[in-house]
This record gives sequence, C-alpha cells and structure tokens, in this order.
Amino acid sequence: MANPVLDKIAVGAEKASYARTPNGYPAMPGYTPQGQAAPQGSVDYAPQGDTGYGYGSTAYQQPQYQPQPYQTGQQPGFDMAYDRTGYGADAVTVDDVIVKTGLLLGLTVISAVVSWYLTLTSPQLGLMLGVGGAFVALILGFIIIFKSSTNPGLISTYMVAEGLMLGAVSLMFETEAPGVVGQALIATGVVFAVTLLLFRSGKVRNSSKVQKFALIGIIGILVLQVLDLILTMTGVIDNPWGLEGMTIAGFPLAGLLAVFVVLVGGASLIGDFDSVQRAAQAGLPKKSAWLLSFGIMLTVIWLYVQLLRYLAIIASSRD
Repeated sequence: MANPVLDKIAVGAEKASYARTPNGYPAMPGYTPQGQAAPQGSVDYAPQGDTGYGYGSTAYQQPQYQPQPYQTGQQPGFDMAYDRTGYGADAVTVDDVIVKTGLLLGLTVISAVVSWYLTLTSPQLGLMLGVGGAFVALILGFIIIFKSSTNPGLISTYMVAEGLMLGAVSLMFETEAPGVVGQALIATGVVFAVTLLLFRSGKVRNSSKVQKFALIGIIGILVLQVLDLILTMTGVIDNPWGLEGMTIAGFPLAGLLAVFVVLVGGASLIGDFDSVQRAAQAGLPKKSAWLLSFGIMLTVIWLYVQLLRYLAIIASSRD
C-alpha cells in the first residue's frame, strides 16, 4: 500500500484472520469446531452395516458437509456485523477508529490554530514553532512507523507537533495568496468525504493496482518537488516554484498537478479505509485503532499540504 503504517496493519490483519478455536487459539489443520459439519471430502472409516461402537463404527461417521450461505462481511464498505474471533469484546471496531481519528484531528487543528496566532504576533516565534514542530514530528513519525507503535501519548504528541508546523506553514501560504488556506481545507474535506462515501457504497474497491498508482504518484510528486528545489537553488530556473510554476498553453501546470494530487490522495484513502475494515474483520486488538487513525491522518495531512501548495502556485500565476 501507499501508506507504510496501514500496510503493516493490513499484513497483521491477514495473519489474524486465520481460523481459530472458540477460545481464540489458532486452529490446527483439519480442525472442525464442535457442532459444525466436517469439510467436504472427509474420509468415512465406518464399514457398511457396522452398528457397533468400536473402531470404524457408524456412530463415529462424520456427517456430510452442507454448504451454508455466508452471513457476515458481504455488505460493501464498512460492515459492522463482523465475527471478531481474535480478541472478542476487546477487538477494534470501525467506530473506535472514527473516534480516535476525530481526537487526533482535533489535536492537530487546535495546535495549528495556536501556532497560527503566535506566528501572527511574533513571526520569529512562529518560525521556531514551525521548524521545531517539523523536526519533532519527523523523529516521532519514524519511531511510530518503524515500531508500529500504538501508544496514544506518542501518537498524540506527533499530531501536536505536526499542528505547530502546519499552522506556521499555512500562515506563510495565506500571506502570499489570501484565501488559499480555506480553499485547501474545503478541498481536502470534500475529497475525504467523497472517497469515504464511495468506499462505503461499494462503488470503489481497494486493489493492488489502486495502491501501485498511489505509491507511484506520491513518489513522483516527491521527486518533482526535490528536483524543483535543486533547479531553483542552482539558478537554472528563475521561477520560484520551479517546473511546477510553469504554464502550458497559458494554463498553469499546477492545476493539472492539483487534479493528480486529488486522485492520488483518493487512492491512498481507499487503501486506508480498506485497512480499517480488514483490521475490524480480523479482530485485531482495540489499541490498534490509534495506529490506524495515525495512518489516516498522515494521508489527510499530505493531501492538505499538497493542495495548499498547488492552489498557492495557481493564485500566484494569476498575478
């Protein structure tokens, strides 16, 4: 998947979804829960006409398997009727992830607002908050990703640091292009809501092709922006935005890139939502909701920052 955090969650969900006994222990090959039919093709050792109770008796004859319609997990999107065999009442649910994502989003927004107003009153302080927040977020982000940490305090601290950076950066773009922050926020919210509705309705599904597109898209955008940084620093291109600030037949290239970012962000969110669904189906522990929410927030923040950048470039090209 494009999101390294939820990629690990998905792998864990696959491992946890293997068959288990009623007590939650892994089932051995050939295991059949008590009161259920044996798999089709099982061997009947009872000879014809034997009515005793010894070896080979018909009393021990295994019943023939009768296929039953599958009852859970068939509805498109988020199906709440999961059979969580791993952790029972302590298994993660979609609602758990929704609540945790809301909490992390709230922390990020509050932190960003504080950083915004502190930067307004003291630009130097705002610069320190932005750089310091970015540095702390980078360190904590690597720790959370590589350790697959579900520690609420660690993840919440990351979001606060991320918010400090976003507040300072957002004010910088707003100063250059008034109104661009509101546009980026609305666009990000619309992309998130539309993608979620499409996923829940079953009209869009996650697949390896979707995630390859998202991964290649994210890497491609990163490479382009690094290349632009090198070209502008070396003076090869006079435009402060580099290649992204160019126009094609009078149309800003940033407009096309913004559409591409929306598609890549939507594909990444589809993978994120699918990981949440699979984690709930597999019955992963409830604490994994923090890591799932962290992964969703990474995608949302990436989408917002990219849209903010390209909307600012479009606005500057009109001047």
